Amino acid sequence: MARKDHRLETYAQDYSIILTAITERLPISYCKWSYVNEIDATNYTLILDSALKGFHKYISEHTEYIFTETKSKINRYLNDFEVAPNKSIDEFKLIFFLSITLAENLKSKGLDIASKIVLTAMVWLLDYRFQTVGTQRKTLTKQTIKMIERGQVSKETGEIGLYLVYKCLYKYAENNQTNS
Repeated sequence: MARKDHRLETYAQDYSIILTAITERLPISYCKWSYVNEIDATNYTLILDSALKGFHKYISEHTEYIFTETKSKINRYLNDFEVAPNKSIDEFKLIFFLSITLAENLKSKGLDIASKIVLTAMVWLLDYRFQTVGTQRKTLTKQTIKMIERGQVSKETGEIGLYLVYKCLYKYAENNQTNS
């Protein structure tokens, strides 16, 4: 009988939690994205409904692929940087790599607005992690959302640069919080 990999089970559970968190934040993320980018929200309901329908349809039809692709990106990061997770994959990696996977795939299906909203939800979740250590990075948030609108996140920050910025700033804030 094959032994189950408990890390994979934990990863799948954490993946589901993060996917749910992203999904729940999409409507407000749309508002945040349109506000920061000064996009006319006249057709708010029509645009948001269309983006959400496309998002939900894509998720329901490609759940296993998204999970596999996200896991692959995380593993590639772990191998490239020769780092090993302690017990499970940290929340930052899951938020970042799942959001990037979703955004890339939504965009490739012609769902550009849904892709941008997912990335804005990612920023919101990463910002929330900052709040847990008593810090904020409002300029980083605003500029990242503008990068999202330009479609330039990976071009301007590299494949994992945005993840590293958020993770390093969080660790710095966390270390200084406990040392105070």
